[in-house]
Amino acid sequence: MSDTGARARGHSLVEVLVAMAIAAGVLVFASALFAQAGETIAAAREATAATMVARRQLETFLGQPAAALIAQGSWHAPAPELPEGNADASFVALGAPGIDDPPVRIGVTVTWTHRGRERRVTLRTVRF
Repeated sequence: MSDTGARARGHSLVEVLVAMAIAAGVLVFASALFAQAGETIAAAREATAATMVARRQLETFLGQPAAALIAQGSWHAPAPELPEGNADASFVALGAPGIDDPPVRIGVTVTWTHRGRERRVTLRTVRF
């Protein structure tokens, strides 16, 4: 066999090293994308859970008589779906006193901590 025949069948060490470096770079980039996607999914899951906590409280307010809905306050809501197992929530329900069935504006805000950062979801509605 001649030297050119052996060369045509394989790759040089430099070519293999360059190909491995490119493959390693692509893998590092792809793993960073997967890590970021996982973080985004976790944050979205928590936001959905907080929205459900706020919705449950909003439904509670909507079931009350209008005269009872002139209030403002806060509570510590159990939320096993969230990282710390609870959420701080506040509400505002504003009606018009003196009217038998006034329109009522209701707002519920749920606050929780995600990786050291405060997150918040607010739901608002008007009941006529």
